[in-house]
Amino acid sequence: MTQQQKNTYTIGFLGSMAIVLAFLMFMYALTFETQGAFLYMALLGIAGLSLAFTMVGFHVGVFDFKRFGEALFWSAVSFGLIYLVNSMVPVRIDIGIPVNATLFAVLAAVCEELFFRVWLCTFTFKITQSMWFAAGLSGAGWALYHINRYGGSMNTLLIIGVAGFIQGWIMLYSRMADGPIFGHMLVNYLATA
Repeated sequence: MTQQQKNTYTIGFLGSMAIVLAFLMFMYALTFETQGAFLYMALLGIAGLSLAFTMVGFHVGVFDFKRFGEALFWSAVSFGLIYLVNSMVPVRIDIGIPVNATLFAVLAAVCEELFFRVWLCTFTFKITQSMWFAAGLSGAGWALYHINRYGGSMNTLLIIGVAGFIQGWIMLYSRMADGPIFGHMLVNYLATA
């Protein structure tokens, strides 16, 4: 692997389709649902994607069948991880968002991954060259971000933080955002459908 390839991260076919789907849902929600929560989530995702392209050098790859199988594998790992977290951590259902829960959950998953994995994790890795630190910071930030949703007990924060760490590790190891994005999106969809 050349130095150029080591510094390159890709959003492949699955990740690209998940992003398109999330923003189509966002546009639908702005038309038919309460706008504030969806607008906040879209801004989080846009910020993550914009920062990733400008500060890390992310690019959107063309369809590559060889990497598609790898993307499906990491999506399955991510799906299992987030599913496990959802089964271990009690979810507070009523958080006061009067919107379609499925639309919001899918949009939230994509936008959270864009911010915490695609930008924060890869940018931290670019600066520190430490997968452990980058994935750890991404996981810690993600856990703190979820206090409102899951509560702030130390056990809950630890479970979510470890899941965020593993999601960050998947992102850095595979050099693709597809696994964390698609896996998280699929779990959130199934949890609320």
